[in-house]
Amino acid sequence: FTTSCGLIFGNASALALGQVKPVAGAASALMGTFQALAGVLASPLVALGGSSNPLPMALTMLAAACLSALALASTGRAQEPRSNY
Repeated sequence: FTTSCGLIFGNASALALGQVKPVAGAASALMGTFQALAGVLASPLVALGGSSNPLPMALTMLAAACLSALALASTGRAQEPRSNY
């Protein structure tokens, strides 16, 4: 899981920023803010279970995956530019 995150996050960020080139700096700042807020909100949820119980970590990961799937389903897919050929 960790290896795939390292391979995917950088490329996904670059692709997303490529879609908003005129405001790439603001978009990058917004993405960083949301990533930091996700960490701030997830850490206390995991800590509630203590250090010997893996269930809070698993539930937090499941909740994050469900929120990601919901975000993906609620956004439209970008249209590919049509070629004249």
